[in-house]
Amino acid sequence: MKRLQTTFFAVGIAISLLSCNQEPSSVTTQELMDTIEELEDLDDAILDNSLEKTVNDQYSVNIPEDLTVTTSLNDVASLQYNNIYSEKYVIVIDEDKQSFIDILKSLNAFDPSKELIDEYADIQISGFGENLSISNQSKVMKTKINGMDARLFAFDATIDGVVDPISYWTGYYVGEDNLYTIMAWTLKSMKNDYEKEANGILQSLKEI
Repeated sequence: MKRLQTTFFAVGIAISLLSCNQEPSSVTTQELMDTIEELEDLDDAILDNSLEKTVNDQYSVNIPEDLTVTTSLNDVASLQYNNIYSEKYVIVIDEDKQSFIDILKSLNAFDPSKELIDEYADIQISGFGENLSISNQSKVMKTKINGMDARLFAFDATIDGVVDPISYWTGYYVGEDNLYTIMAWTLKSMKNDYEKEANGILQSLKEI
């Protein structure tokens, strides 16, 4: 039951790295449409049984009641919850907005004509290709969540050493002084069981 918990370190590394763009994996039209529909259903993603968790008086996010706090999913996450019995996982990573911009400028990679949220989301998403093989992915959905510019992205993938494919839901947000990444994941075979909750988590992030 801990196979996703122990193997997420490889995927988590991609969240904090600046990476070169990767070519998208080929997917069938039907697979792509199915995943896009999941993102378009976000208006219905209301968590009936959840608790609002506040982190460092900085932000809050709603977490399903059956998930419990952990510290083993990612070294830099400021929030981590899981349920190893139902294979449900979620993390939130926050980082200083200006520090991110300064790093890009030091690498001559900052594009002032590009929205910061797109810069941030593109870099994070491009990093996934280094650690896993994506078999099915959505388009990046542009939206606003609780006043913050946000980008949402869902995909299915396999990781070396893990037999079962995994389904991921990710959100990227630009706050007043910070940037946020949310990632929720489960086994692809249990995707339908976690889909509504995962999308509800992505919709719930608020700055305090």
